[in-house]
Amino acid sequence: MSQDRYRQALRNVFICMLVGWLSHYVPPLLISFIGGFGKLVTLLVLASLLMFVVSRSADICNAAITFVQTMPTSLFLLVPDSASSQQLPDVVLPVAPSPSPRFQRPPPFLSL
Repeated sequence: MSQDRYRQALRNVFICMLVGWLSHYVPPLLISFIGGFGKLVTLLVLASLLMFVVSRSADICNAAITFVQTMPTSLFLLVPDSASSQQLPDVVLPVAPSPSPRFQRPPPFLSL
């Protein structure tokens, strides 16, 4: 009977130490593991996307050219259409008045 109690006490101490160790060391380990795993997953996703783009670059270019050509209106007009542009009348702006050359500023109020 005493050996069973000894083993039970040893098991309880071991479990308490394990819980204390896990609560102290595991969260930083999990965070670094998740962070490292996230970096690995991101790297693998970017590498696969790059491989896809490199292997299918001709198809992607053809699809982009077809998409741009089938758009009803261009998003950016590089060359303005002369037929659709209207001629604006010449606008003459009045000359703003300027002070006469003989104008002098008054002296400062508290000049010594």
